[in-house]
Amino acid sequence: MKKQVIKTFVRWRLLVLGALFLGPSVGAMAGEFRYHCDLDSVPQTGFYRVPLSPKVTVRLNARFSDVRLLDASGVQAPYIYKQANRSDCQTVFVPYEILEKKHLQSYRKHWRNCTAITVHNPQKTEINNLSMRVKNVAVKKQLELSGSDDGKQWYAIQNNYTFNGAYNTSETQVLQIIGFPRSDYEYYRIVISDQDADPMNVVQVGYQQKTCENGSYQQVPSPKITLDTASTPEVTIYRIEFGGLPYAHRLHFQVTGPDYFHRRAELGIVEMREAPRRRKHRRRRSRKKLPKVAHWTVKESLYLTSNQDNFMDLSRLEDRVIYLRIYNDDNAPLTLTGLTAYQLKHYVIAYLEAGKKYQLTFGDWKARAPKYDLNHFSNTLPDEIPVLQYGNIQTHATEAKRKIDDLTTNQVLIWAGIGTMVLLLGGLALKMANGLNKEEEQKPKS
Repeated sequence: MKKQVIKTFVRWRLLVLGALFLGPSVGAMAGEFRYHCDLDSVPQTGFYRVPLSPKVTVRLNARFSDVRLLDASGVQAPYIYKQANRSDCQTVFVPYEILEKKHLQSYRKHWRNCTAITVHNPQKTEINNLSMRVKNVAVKKQLELSGSDDGKQWYAIQNNYTFNGAYNTSETQVLQIIGFPRSDYEYYRIVISDQDADPMNVVQVGYQQKTCENGSYQQVPSPKITLDTASTPEVTIYRIEFGGLPYAHRLHFQVTGPDYFHRRAELGIVEMREAPRRRKHRRRRSRKKLPKVAHWTVKESLYLTSNQDNFMDLSRLEDRVIYLRIYNDDNAPLTLTGLTAYQLKHYVIAYLEAGKKYQLTFGDWKARAPKYDLNHFSNTLPDEIPVLQYGNIQTHATEAKRKIDDLTTNQVLIWAGIGTMVLLLGGLALKMANGLNKEEEQKPKS
């Protein structure tokens, strides 16, 4: 009888606890977009670039898959997600002015028929290549390259260079590059031997110039920096706390100290892990939980130097709290006076209609990335796309209502649970009393 009463009590207690703690979390677990911004009015139908500022990205999931563009009816507007590159490099052909192109009956002793081409480099730009744009040809020729500062006295640069015939299958011209030691002559002369074949048709002469532009970054809200209590004269530790997930790609450390310093440093996180078990516990697994200890995990290593700006590029920083360890050795400690974090610019490109109102919706940590047909046309977008901004970030009414409902539901469930427990305890006590009375009645009378 007593065992049955105890089982009944345990069963009801588990049901009550499940209702108390599991019930309120069901609504919170459901996926939903928590924030939105109203886009500015669309002046005319076409493609628009909608930037994702740090105030938006800090509320996105790690995959940035919870961004949606909705019209007034709640219909999604397809978009293409873009992130700026760290650097944008391209190689362009810069043509020179051809001052002279003539045929020579003899050039030195060993070349009888030749073509001599003289080009002008007025800015005396330092170059290490010359590129000839020629009509398609399938012959092999020898050439020489000379340089001059006045166009009269020539100096050797490249001798006995073999030109292997090349042709372009899709065009009638091909670009042939001649590499040589870096030079800055104002005039260059190319002499091509025509002894074994007719002259080539050289259309242009220039050089290949590679230009790179730094990526477009946007600043993340500044973090809170505090000196950690575990710091020592040999190792200075700073705790850096961001207001949210920074998703930073570049950090700029502002450091003060002696006039000359060069310090090794580490950027990492502190995780609480179980202490390692002793050997006697490895053979026989102990049920006792071991205390957790702080474990240092290095994310990046760097050097802080007095003669540099102390920028650091990262793949992507996603930790809200990080630590900076500076190893001072026998030197005076450095002081971290500031830290500026940057992230590459993020934006979405969408085809929007004039007169319609649109809303940028985001903030669902479980949302999957949408699949739009528009992604297949990313290479056909116009070069110039206007930017469309948006207003302040607002919390969805459903999200605010859910918080209030959760609070109200929790209070109701707590009081309901207390009342249920009182009734259960009363019922169990009455049942136990009745059981005892029956036992007394069943006892034989003496």
